[in-house]
Amino acid sequence: MTPSSPSKIEHIIVHEFMFCAAHGDEYCQRCCCDHRMVNNVTIEEELGDMSEFLGFEVEERQPLNAYVLGAVAALHTEESYQCEKHKTVDCSKCFDWTSIIKREAEEAEEGGRWMSKRNSLQEQLESGVLTALPVQGASS
Repeated sequence: MTPSSPSKIEHIIVHEFMFCAAHGDEYCQRCCCDHRMVNNVTIEEELGDMSEFLGFEVEERQPLNAYVLGAVAALHTEESYQCEKHKTVDCSKCFDWTSIIKREAEEAEEGGRWMSKRNSLQEQLESGVLTALPVQGASS
């Protein structure tokens, strides 16, 4: 950037979490930035030890996208972001990062349990341990 060129905002802060400004991503391959570690530090006490309960490492969580979650530039200042729903800068309801991350971890855990159970049943069917029940009313 040259002194005469306008400054380009590379990162935004939404309710204490940092994201790339261009795409709203916490982890952005296009902008070569990953803010998850810094963001995790801001909420680590609230998250506690999620891995103990969910088998989930906070460092491995899915990155968030501020824009997808409703962040828009506030009208009164370029540096502030508000939610679309309440029009509140750094809305603690819409941008409750701890709750969002916990909910996503629980959904991933539930999905993993479902998939594990499905795979186990499939293996049992294939090995002959379980047999498929005939459909009632079907002729042989």
